[in-house]
Amino acid sequence: MTPAIAALEKRGGEVEWRPFGSGASTSADLGYSYGLLDRRVRGGSRPDTSAYLHVWRKGPDGKWKLALDLESAFPKP
Repeated sequence: MTPAIAALEKRGGEVEWRPFGSGASTSADLGYSYGLLDRRVRGGSRPDTSAYLHVWRKGPDGKWKLALDLESAFPKP
């Protein structure tokens, strides 16, 4: 198991994605999406909210692959 997969598995809980926008390059080989996500930890009362940015790249096989997954957590009240 790669360190990235291990880190993702530790997050746990349910995630609700709220996309705000997306776009693609004119060459249609690079794309992005952004928005907010709410992560609810099992048994938690309030979700943790973060902003996210995903950058996608189209490979030579024509399939889209996630190139960047960036999250920035909002401060907790």
